[in-house]
Amino acid sequence: MVSHVEGLGAPGLTTRLTTRWQARLVKFVAAVKARDDVKTSLPLMSGERVLAMTCDSGGRWVAASDRALYHHGGVTAASRRSTEWVRVGWEEMGKLYWNDREGTLTFTGMVPTVARRTVLQLPAGANLGALARERLAWTEVVRTEIQLGEHGRARVIARRQPGSDELTWLVGLDGGKIGTPSLQAALDVALSELRAQLGL
Repeated sequence: MVSHVEGLGAPGLTTRLTTRWQARLVKFVAAVKARDDVKTSLPLMSGERVLAMTCDSGGRWVAASDRALYHHGGVTAASRRSTEWVRVGWEEMGKLYWNDREGTLTFTGMVPTVARRTVLQLPAGANLGALARERLAWTEVVRTEIQLGEHGRARVIARRQPGSDELTWLVGLDGGKIGTPSLQAALDVALSELRAQLGL
């Protein structure tokens, strides 16, 4: 029969463990608050929802919503830190590459308001990269080439505009001069035929 039982813990062990857990809890709460503060600073459109957020290699936040990718662009001379959010709608992107192993998210812009090429360095394995690839693929309705007679051909991409029933039509010309009446007329006819063929 056992008449005496010694304590199994070393003196002060419970106190050290409690202190560590409290420190972790404080860090976690601070991180959640910082994330919430960043989320409220995003210039979201009405009804837009944030789906993922992470920090890039420079400690700047990157966010993906159901309608766009947000990152910081430009830096101020004084702080060398970005001060404004850059919003890139999924329908405004040309191509997007996510290298999961290296954590590199690279995308091209298809409209004049978006940089031709942007590279964001995210943590390897970040779910934001895979989400961005999925959102961009969801927007694409058609990607094709159309013939413009003597003016050559054009690359055409039609994308859903998230949060709307609208389609965004992106056209890249291989030949001809932009703005000439004959090229514009050939483009209008070819796009009308394509829309009719697709039932759009």
